[in-house]
Amino acid sequence: MPDLTIRVNMAREMQWLEEFGWGGRVIVSAHVLEGLKKRAAHMVGRLGCPYVIDPYTYVFGADTREIEDKRWFPMLAAEYGIDMIADPDSMRLRPDMLVRGGVSTDSLRELVQNVLEHQKSAIAHAAGEADPYSSFESGSGGGHAPTGPDWVIPPYFFVDGADSDWIGVNIKSVEAAAEAMPEAGNLYAMVMVDHDLLADHGFADLLASAYRGLPVAGYLVWPARLDENRAERADLTNFRRFAGELSRDGKPVRAAYGGLFSLLAGPAISGVSHAICYGEHRNPFEAASGGFAVRFYLPGICSKVPYGRKEEIKSALGLKGCGCVHCRPKASGIPMRPLEHAALHFLEQRGREIKQISERGGGEFLRRAASAHSDAQNNDSAGAYSKFYSHLKTWKDALAGSAPGVATQNPASYSGARN
Repeated sequence: MPDLTIRVNMAREMQWLEEFGWGGRVIVSAHVLEGLKKRAAHMVGRLGCPYVIDPYTYVFGADTREIEDKRWFPMLAAEYGIDMIADPDSMRLRPDMLVRGGVSTDSLRELVQNVLEHQKSAIAHAAGEADPYSSFESGSGGGHAPTGPDWVIPPYFFVDGADSDWIGVNIKSVEAAAEAMPEAGNLYAMVMVDHDLLADHGFADLLASAYRGLPVAGYLVWPARLDENRAERADLTNFRRFAGELSRDGKPVRAAYGGLFSLLAGPAISGVSHAICYGEHRNPFEAASGGFAVRFYLPGICSKVPYGRKEEIKSALGLKGCGCVHCRPKASGIPMRPLEHAALHFLEQRGREIKQISERGGGEFLRRAASAHSDAQNNDSAGAYSKFYSHLKTWKDALAGSAPGVATQNPASYSGARN
């Protein structure tokens, strides 16, 4: 059964998860956590949900000029001890600072220790500092004391080329983490690679083999810049193939940023992580825009559309209306705000999709998606709305046939959906 981990980036999203009664796993990036520790601890305590902290270390191995002025940057650098390793003027790490001649440096071991300790203690410490009777932003406090994270992720850096020295650093980082916490059993390796590199199957196989056999419980794959709804068939096939190669040791592989395609790409991929109605793909070095338009998820075409155009697009493509609890008229007569409505509706629909895939199989889901694509094309003879549904055919083509990989053993189940 595929599982979903929700990425949380803002306090209002934590409030939505509490309102929804989310029961699944959540993941918070370390830079987000710097400003929301107490709020995150409150959410975890109130929901009693498993959580993960993404250490976000790749930013210290890249050109950081775009983010050096962010309030969280020096704070996180201090937490990790980056300021004791890197040039204080740039706070930028180089591979040779961490691995020399194929041997881990003391700096790498210290970085690994600091990163692991931050993940293990940040939420618990924040919970201890928080006033249990404080409402924060969403009502009374929770009744569960947050414990440790569900997974722990060693420091990782972006692989942007087949000859990248960061590959060796990433491997040594995982090995050092395994030595530091040999009994943990919840170590997950993050494999962050430019998705274009996966087109070179020889390189992709070597990269997968470098990670296979490491003493980890599973893998998180971040195919940087891969947008499942806009990608070409070859890009999706290459990603699925790489995940299959990585999963050959029987350990679970989850997409660190992925969407419905990844959920359908089993058995190689056993789960995905994304935010609430966004964040199914990410360019790691794209400057933040400061906001985004509200989008509404249409399950009939597995696509998000501008909120203000949802009725127009449903009508044009002959799609049915939604009868979920969040779309029904409220007894008060006061409609929900568009952003909240879109978020809660999306959580409901994604939960239903995962349940359908689990109960009926991905093949049945794809057959219905192919039928939806055909119906949309027939209703949209001019192709005016094709950008909202053309991905369905690409997915079907990319998922045709089998991919390398084996079914994971007892993958975690999705528990966030309502019955």
